[in-house]
Amino acid sequence: MAELSDMPDEILVNIFENSNYNELSNLYKTDERMRGIAIDIIRRKYTQFHKDLYLMRASNRGDTQIVRMLIKAGAKSNLKDDYGHTALMLASMNGHTETVRMLVIDEGTRREGVDINEKDNGGQTPLMHASENNHLGIVRILSYSPDIIMNTKDRQLNTALMLASNRGYTEIVRMLLKAGADRKIRNVFGDTALIDASENGHTEIVDMLLKAAQAVRPSEQYTINIQNGKLETALMLASKNGHTEIVDMLLKAGADLTLKDFLGDTAHMLASRNGHWEIEESLELSYFSYIKRLESQQERDKQMIRRPSPSSPERRERLIRDAGRSLRESLDRDRQMRGLGRSIYDPTN
Repeated sequence: MAELSDMPDEILVNIFENSNYNELSNLYKTDERMRGIAIDIIRRKYTQFHKDLYLMRASNRGDTQIVRMLIKAGAKSNLKDDYGHTALMLASMNGHTETVRMLVIDEGTRREGVDINEKDNGGQTPLMHASENNHLGIVRILSYSPDIIMNTKDRQLNTALMLASNRGYTEIVRMLLKAGADRKIRNVFGDTALIDASENGHTEIVDMLLKAAQAVRPSEQYTINIQNGKLETALMLASKNGHTEIVDMLLKAGADLTLKDFLGDTAHMLASRNGHWEIEESLELSYFSYIKRLESQQERDKQMIRRPSPSSPERRERLIRDAGRSLRESLDRDRQMRGLGRSIYDPTN
């Protein structure tokens, strides 16, 4: 290379013109001058399809130098393999953060021609792949991109939040919620992110999802008590699988322990059948408290019924009597203040 460095660029281009792709890739990795020559040859020598294909392979490996070379040579990241995966999807699912950054960002701005919401054959986007595989850095890059569609659904209607909640990736869920992910979406089985997290015992994620619900509406029992296709709730599945702490969280958040699944089982029945005695006891105590609240409410309702209504004759008579008493008292005070036998305000004067 010491002798080559003395040659003009035109001669070097002629020397390497017939080099294959691998040789040009190695040439690119030598020095700045050779990088420019390799890029120039690849730009002219290879078709758009081959440049895009090589970009897909380099992105799959996470070879950032070659990705940079191919992008500068005009490669695009929209070519798909047999599974519908693009270069960005492959980099996202394999955790190649710098490659993703290079494919998406061009000198601090969004790279043109890159669709970060593109779906593969299963309906999954790069964000879904990164979320499902716990690649936090990539989720950060994609979720805060200005044109990201946060709540895109795959063929089973799962979102990135649901995939991360199901797998138990706490920090991914935290980031997606902060970026505006919708926790109320249901998949084809009727499950929500809360149901998935509760079923699989992901305590921190359940806590985050409940707090997110409370932040929107102080008492949001709707999302807590959503029933899936089998009429199972988050409380039922947590009780069935023995997730004691999650059961306590759901009960405090207002979960309905009287609901039944499609077999007629309540959360208490499922806990008892599967030998989760601590949960069974907790549900019993909550049920007794629930009965007491109902009885108290019924007693208050009875008292309200016994009270005269605002439009009843007794109510009207009392109001008239009270109004007359107030008028007489006002007149008496007025007489005393003026020292007169009659008040000038007395209508009988």
